[in-house]
Amino acid sequence: KSKITDVDASRRVEAKGLPSRQGYLSGTSMLSQTMTLLRRHGTLTLRDPTLYIGRMIMFLNACCFFAIIYIKCRRRVQDQILSRMWLVLWHIGVPTSLGVVAVYTYNEEYFAIKREVKNGMISPISYILANFFIQVPLIVVMSAFALTVSGYGIADFYGGNYFGVLILYAINLWVYERAAQLLSITFSNPLMGMLMFLNIWFASFLFNGILVAEDDVVWPFRAFFSALPLKWCMRSMLYLEFSKVEFAGAVVDPNDPRGFTCGPDNILECFGATGKQVLNSIGRNYKSISSEDTTGVDMAVMLAIGTTFMCAYVVVLAIKSTAAKIVKLPPTPA
Repeated sequence: KSKITDVDASRRVEAKGLPSRQGYLSGTSMLSQTMTLLRRHGTLTLRDPTLYIGRMIMFLNACCFFAIIYIKCRRRVQDQILSRMWLVLWHIGVPTSLGVVAVYTYNEEYFAIKREVKNGMISPISYILANFFIQVPLIVVMSAFALTVSGYGIADFYGGNYFGVLILYAINLWVYERAAQLLSITFSNPLMGMLMFLNIWFASFLFNGILVAEDDVVWPFRAFFSALPLKWCMRSMLYLEFSKVEFAGAVVDPNDPRGFTCGPDNILECFGATGKQVLNSIGRNYKSISSEDTTGVDMAVMLAIGTTFMCAYVVVLAIKSTAAKIVKLPPTPA
């Protein structure tokens, strides 16, 4: 039952007997809200293939395409080492660009969640937790789609480090997924968020340490080498792929200053007999690549970048989902 009373000159009305917003939210626990959202968004993920299942198929197709184009680099020989390096880069760079699709999907999802938060049905924290628990395992599956058939089947990547590469690749995808979520709610128009995501991806691809040397770039643009994840992922993935294999066409030679030789007929395309020798040779031209194992550091840096995107997303979501417009009274007629 509600009782309506007039409030002097302000002409506001008061409804009694209705539950407060805080009381309504306290009716269900955060765990209950999170489980409900997990079931609902899990069902929506299966029914709408755009966000995850569609990208899994695109990852598989795109990476297999590049593996077939670079099919000759299956052979671990001197003249295919740089091609193998570029194949690794295409495997990392192309799938991450497809995160632009996620910006649009997350934008639509945000407006539905925003209404529920404003109506007191769920809390933003419950949505973030449910989204995280759905997102992480599916990103690992997407990574497997991108790597397994094309990389370890067609291109014959080194299988001994498969799980290490899978985790590294999944962290890289997770960073771009967090960037996509942040941009999906930063702008009301999802097209603006998609354009901004493409700008971030292009900058990350440009400043990965391969296309342009870090020392040749002026400040503040040099900061992009550290602030974007592709450089860190590329360095560790090359280490995991090259470090424990041998390459034909070169032999270990202690008398040579480099520690190896390819003979007088092959001077230019001579990178090394062991994987670490190859990494050192490539690193002379590409300073971000080395034979040192920096996998743990690179993963930590990428997680820090992704966490920064996630924290910014939480702040923007909390502000936008709880903001309200003040409804002004119409002017009193004279």
